[in-house]
Amino acid sequence: MSRPPTPPAPREQPEWTALYEAGRLISAPAFDERRTASDCLDLALRVVGAEAGLLATYDRGRELIALAGQAVDEEAILEEPRLKPLLERARTDGLRRETIPSLPSIARPDAREVLLLPLQLRLRPLGQEDPEQEVIRERRRRAVPALARPLGLLLLAGPRRVDPSLDPTLERLAEHLAEVLVNARLYAATIRDPLTDLYRRPELDRHLEVETIIAGHTGAPLALLMFDLDDMARINQVHGRARGDRIIARVARLIRAQLRRGDAVFRYGGEEIAAVCPQADPEQALATAERIRASVESYPGFASEVPVRVSVGVAVYPQHADGPSELLRKADQTLFIAKQEGGNRSLLWHRRIPRHALRSDKLIGILTGNQAKDYRNIMMLLDTIVVVNSLLERKQVLRTLLDMLIQLSGCERGVLYLGSDRGALRPWQVEVALDGAGRAIEATGVCEHVLARVRRSALPLSIPGDEEEDAELSAALRTLGLKRAICLPLLVKGRLLGAMYFDSRHADAEFQEESDLIFMRALVRQLGAALEKARLYEENLAQKKELEELTAKLAQKVQAQASELADLNRNLSQLQLRFNYDKIVGKSEAMQRVFKLLDRITDTDVPVLVLGETGTGKELVARALHLNGPRRDGPFVSVNCSAISESLMESELFGHVKGAFTGADRDKPGFFEQAHGGTIFLDEIQDMSRSMQRELLRVLQEGEVRRVGGKEIIHVDVRVISACNQDLRELVRRGDFRQDLFYRLNVVSIELPPLRDRKEDIPLIVQRLLEDARTIDGRPVKLDKEALRKMLRYDWPGNVRQLQNFIEKTCLLIEGDTIRSEHVQLDGERPGGTGGVSQLFEMEYNDAKQAFAREYLKSVLARNGGNVTRAAAEARVVRSSFHKMMRKHGISAKDFASPRNVPPRE
Repeated sequence: MSRPPTPPAPREQPEWTALYEAGRLISAPAFDERRTASDCLDLALRVVGAEAGLLATYDRGRELIALAGQAVDEEAILEEPRLKPLLERARTDGLRRETIPSLPSIARPDAREVLLLPLQLRLRPLGQEDPEQEVIRERRRRAVPALARPLGLLLLAGPRRVDPSLDPTLERLAEHLAEVLVNARLYAATIRDPLTDLYRRPELDRHLEVETIIAGHTGAPLALLMFDLDDMARINQVHGRARGDRIIARVARLIRAQLRRGDAVFRYGGEEIAAVCPQADPEQALATAERIRASVESYPGFASEVPVRVSVGVAVYPQHADGPSELLRKADQTLFIAKQEGGNRSLLWHRRIPRHALRSDKLIGILTGNQAKDYRNIMMLLDTIVVVNSLLERKQVLRTLLDMLIQLSGCERGVLYLGSDRGALRPWQVEVALDGAGRAIEATGVCEHVLARVRRSALPLSIPGDEEEDAELSAALRTLGLKRAICLPLLVKGRLLGAMYFDSRHADAEFQEESDLIFMRALVRQLGAALEKARLYEENLAQKKELEELTAKLAQKVQAQASELADLNRNLSQLQLRFNYDKIVGKSEAMQRVFKLLDRITDTDVPVLVLGETGTGKELVARALHLNGPRRDGPFVSVNCSAISESLMESELFGHVKGAFTGADRDKPGFFEQAHGGTIFLDEIQDMSRSMQRELLRVLQEGEVRRVGGKEIIHVDVRVISACNQDLRELVRRGDFRQDLFYRLNVVSIELPPLRDRKEDIPLIVQRLLEDARTIDGRPVKLDKEALRKMLRYDWPGNVRQLQNFIEKTCLLIEGDTIRSEHVQLDGERPGGTGGVSQLFEMEYNDAKQAFAREYLKSVLARNGGNVTRAAAEARVVRSSFHKMMRKHGISAKDFASPRNVPPRE
């Protein structure tokens, strides 16, 4: 939107003078938006003779934002109730005059005459026009298109009303000032980062150049502070990149708030920020860095589970560096060391930091700010990557890369040395040696002192460099007639493979040690990658040959051990459990959990509470605990509490003496005495009366019983296992069961799953029952596949006991020796197993889908005896897909092996 400056105007025409000054602002070589706004406001105040004023621009939400003000409260004046409607009308109506006495937000009480002038930008034709065209344009000035909305607004206030004859001049002035603001915005967009509103990285290089020149002439120090957010990757991972960007912007504002007016802040890249502080010595710079670090750490607005902290690296010119590039390098290296030492700290550069230490900025040397050099570097880097990943012979790859590096270094020759790791005594061997024209040469007359230094330190070396450190090496070069030498270590994963050596009898004025040397190191890393790839390829070939030989030997061993492994697999399930539970049939996951719990409590004496529906096998579990436990040689007494009347319960449990009641013609020991040294199983414990619960609690607490009608105390030693088919906790809550007795019995609880939740066990249980079943004429009974499928669809509310009764009844009623589908007539049968389906209806969709798929696979495998091929054919699914579904749901075909191999009957 800029245009050439207007030619000087005569002094007797002040309006043309104002437009001339506005034209100079339009054509300014550089802009600072707020400073430019202040200049525009000063010009407008002079033109109208006002004493107070405000220049504001509209943001994207069409809200006015103050940029510059004079003798006004910039925030309060935009919220004045008497001004707000006038500001709205001025945006659409154009220039307005108002008389508003005593505005509190204007410092001059006599400034009551207010002029509102919208900054409207008009689109002007490009190029020069002759006078006749100028006249035509002026006649059609009203037709020149304007932007639909103004860019901003000028508010001018003074003691006198502005002469209306100045209106055309003011409108033209407003157009010029709008152009000035547009140019300022465009300029700011090119040099400022949009996220943080800080200067961009190229501005840092230019600013450092200027400031170091000024500092060199004045003798004042110049400090460079480099900031980097610690753990930024973690912040982005937890909160997302949008929140991470807001944190970077907030940190930038906190840094600017702690710096002086003359300091400059730049976004260096990513989460790195640089601050240039003129006239700050090392102590002052470090204090400033520490103050900023503390303000970021203590800022309450972050409130994040990942703390927001910064590390700071500080370097000062001329104390630490001789020029801008060295100052930038040392500040960046210091920042890297601060982060390596744990972060959240401020560190001043010191001599213990190596000259070629790593830097936080990985693009230094590749992107330099010089467009021509940046293009060259990127193209060379791409060429290097292409060569490294090409199919060229190894020697050709090394020659090509060495030739590229010779051209980059400006040296006359280059030599690639390869050898063993650092510290080995064997000397390096020359792999490739080329001159500047790419011809092979003999590697004679090289500086051995340079090679020895690099081999000891594994750090790059450039001579001439630091005069103090490299004086001895420079002298060694001069004795060989050389003026320059560069030696770069060839490091791969911390191993020193060799070095690349370059030297010349002439100094190259174009070689930039700071940037070009770093770029050469980047290319050498690519060469190291190529060598490592070649080494790995050779190792892989050797290993492949060795593996082929080993495979042939192992094949014989594998074949010999195959039969042994098969035997081990058959016995694996038995070895996994400590005790034998062959009376209980079940390979389902739910029953395996029960067996593992039994393993842990069987050889103890703790009371056990067995929970489960009727017919789930609670007494079988109690007998397994007894027979596998330390009391196996003692008696096992089973008591059904619901089958004994309340009047006889005490006598049955604790015994009675002769004459204790009518019919007591002799002494009788109770169940507890009979179980002495063994186990007593109290089934359906919930049916015991409250009075008997109290007596039972006393026996459990004291280990003593007293027979009914007797006085003698009898000590008993029994393990108590109880069972319940109801929710005992609910009975305790309702007061139907004593809480203290519940805690005595429920030391360990075992919950048995109903049969509908382990249908994969039904074929095993049926086969166990059929082993002992016979027809009415004594023949063994077989089961038809369709009959089994129909039984699997049923929910078996009576569990294993109902299944057992059904098998026994059907075996007696069938004609022939096979149970077929028509024989499976179940009371209250619901096709499709609606009881199981109703459970699916209560789940979320994904859970129900997974549950159905798992149960379906189990059912198909159970019907086919664990044969995956037949199961897949029945399900009409490809065998490989069936295997994938089994792995997804954690199902093993071994759990559904042919029922002929199942343990004995439950």
